[in-house]
Amino acid sequence: MKKYFWLFLFFFLASACQKNTPPSKGETLRSDYPGSDDDRELGIVPNSIGFRQMQLNTVDYNWRDLDIYYKEEVLKKYHDTDFYDNLRNELFFSIVVIHKLTENAGTRVISTYARDMQDMPCVPEPTAYIMCLKVLEGMMLKAEIKKIVEERYDKNMAYFQANFNGISKLPEYVIKNQEKLKDYAASLTLD
Repeated sequence: MKKYFWLFLFFFLASACQKNTPPSKGETLRSDYPGSDDDRELGIVPNSIGFRQMQLNTVDYNWRDLDIYYKEEVLKKYHDTDFYDNLRNELFFSIVVIHKLTENAGTRVISTYARDMQDMPCVPEPTAYIMCLKVLEGMMLKAEIKKIVEERYDKNMAYFQANFNGISKLPEYVIKNQEKLKDYAASLTLD
């Protein structure tokens, strides 16, 4: 039950990390992708795009299935949608945390996901990111990991500042999630 609470919280946070502004003049919301929902808010991942059936189903799907979905569907078909970043954030969490990527994949795959998360505009729930980096601790200098974690934290906070009219307007749990990054960076004893 606790796992589902955190999953729900993550999806809520993923929604918070998407800029909720109307399209600029001349720009329209995409409605030509599968599962378009007319009443869907900007940035919210539609339920009907094929991801939800794999997301929580660890019996019929494993991390490899979601990895294929990420490479074949998300990166190719949804890169220009308003929900692309949120979909990626949800997928990262599902692959790493729910489908246990760090326990079952090689370091090359894990490092690819860590790099993709590092490149995101915002990672509202950094648990998956931290899990990947912990696996890579033996392959990278801790000072290097500490630096990229601090960069991720700064990037997230800048994103929140720019897109949510200041950090003080964010819910407390969003700030606490970001504290995970600071705590992890502080826990790294330098080589």
